[in-house]
Amino acid sequence: DYGLGIRMQGTGDDLVLGHSGNTGTHYAELQWSPRHRVAVAVLSSTPQAYKATLHAAFTAALAVGAP
Repeated sequence: DYGLGIRMQGTGDDLVLGHSGNTGTHYAELQWSPRHRVAVAVLSSTPQAYKATLHAAFTAALAVGAP
């Protein structure tokens, strides 16, 4: 399950690129919105916390907007 490659979700202005990886005991996720120039990276030792944290961080970053 390590290094799952690059994912593309959405199209046009809604495009989000992502990369996931895990070692079985640690999880990582990077998501980037090219339009909003926002990227969020989350590392966690449990999958539940990492998914909730990623969603909250990406939503907050989009609400604030890019510099």
